[in-house]
Amino acid sequence: MNDCLLPLTSALLAETTQPPAHNSANQSNALVIRMLADEFRVNEVLINALYPHGPDYTEIRRVLSISEQMPGGINHGNIRKVMDMRREGGHKKAWIEIVRELGVALDHRTLRSGELAGGKI
Repeated sequence: MNDCLLPLTSALLAETTQPPAHNSANQSNALVIRMLADEFRVNEVLINALYPHGPDYTEIRRVLSISEQMPGGINHGNIRKVMDMRREGGHKKAWIEIVRELGVALDHRTLRSGELAGGKI
């Protein structure tokens, strides 16, 4: 795991008031966590730390994909910025708005759920 992500992981875990429900979940959750960690070259602990803060695995993939394209790559500041933008104003800001504001692309990982065609992004 990249040393610059240790403070992020620690901070996110410290903010969690209860253990994530999926820690004892079935093997498919563990597989998804492992696949995301491998795909973005981050530790599985980071995925677990992001999960209890609201995003599902699709949103975690989008947060990591967008953060990866920002200057500095996947780091505490970029992840926090994307997550804050998503929750801005008490509602979920559209992913398309977020990528436009940040000047990054909706790459294949960001679009993997197929929501773009339905206009949900």
